[in-house]
Amino acid sequence: MPIDDFGLQDYVFGLTDSSKRNKARAKAIMDKAMEPGITDEAYIKLILDALEADPRCVEAIWELLGMLEWPEPQYLLGVRSVLEMAAQEIGPVRFARLTGQFGMFPDGDFYLEVRHELAWTLLENNRGIEAVQEWLGMIDLDPVDPYNARYGLVPMHLANNRLDPARTIMTLYAHERETSSVFAWCHVLERFLDNDLPAAAAGLLRARKLNKHFEPLILANKRIETVPDTYQPHTYDEALALYLPLQIAWQAHPKALKWLKSFPGARAN
Repeated sequence: MPIDDFGLQDYVFGLTDSSKRNKARAKAIMDKAMEPGITDEAYIKLILDALEADPRCVEAIWELLGMLEWPEPQYLLGVRSVLEMAAQEIGPVRFARLTGQFGMFPDGDFYLEVRHELAWTLLENNRGIEAVQEWLGMIDLDPVDPYNARYGLVPMHLANNRLDPARTIMTLYAHERETSSVFAWCHVLERFLDNDLPAAAAGLLRARKLNKHFEPLILANKRIETVPDTYQPHTYDEALALYLPLQIAWQAHPKALKWLKSFPGARAN
């Protein structure tokens, strides 16, 4: 059954603010909606119940937005609206107090989740400069970076020949130097762009060892329609989930791409 058969789009567009908000009841309903094993129909009904209790229950609106089939411009507008609402729920004073440790608090973590979705949606719509600004903002709010903004930010810096900012971010997360597949593939490109071909070659061997699945996705100038929401490090799912910024970065540098294709052991689709 198409999601709009439930009439949810009309419901969303009809939402208005209300002075009779029951945040606690709405939150309790949303907690129930997130329980494992719940049916789709029950899940949708609970979301609508949460919105009835609190028409501005931002978590319920967020879930609703994800269920509907929106044209991309409207979806982006919806994500921005939810992000603004999430910021309003936190409030300017608390927003300032949480800065630096946003992910440690449920409302701050929710804000980062929405902003993460905004950044990736912008990138998928060829608005990389705007995506970079969102990722930078996320790291400012929480340098621990629970949503891995760094994995989009570093490749996009490299795509735009911003080597020093890319190095700064990789240095900030230097503890991932030996474990991050994304950083490994970024390091190869960074060394090539700095004309250090021996280091680039050595880095490529390590990047392939950490996750060889990134290489054919980087070399292929095409988008993957469906990517996994979760993944384990060093797997094909990781490459599918995180390939796009790396693909954009390498495709922005034809000489680097040619070098990668010609390097022994190159893996293309």
